[in-house]
Amino acid sequence: MLDIQAVQKGTPLLIQSDDWMMLSDGANYMRFWGICKVVEAKDIFGFKPSGDTNWYLQIGSNEGSLIIAGCRIHYAQVCKEIPTGKEIAIIN
Repeated sequence: MLDIQAVQKGTPLLIQSDDWMMLSDGANYMRFWGICKVVEAKDIFGFKPSGDTNWYLQIGSNEGSLIIAGCRIHYAQVCKEIPTGKEIAIIN
């Protein structure tokens, strides 16, 4: 079982999103790996938006990090080693 408290502190996860996303390299990805932490919507936007999404997952820790709405995450798995595969975006 995924330990949400550990994710809030920063855990390496393999994530599969519900949708394809184009990243800065011009390629489309559905799978992402990196150190992840849960972020509240109010911490990103400065206010709590109306609607169902009140949390996001930040993958990576610098300005190249990726933020995915919690409702768009299909799978999450703790993965301490960098996975191999062409269709996995490694986010640092």
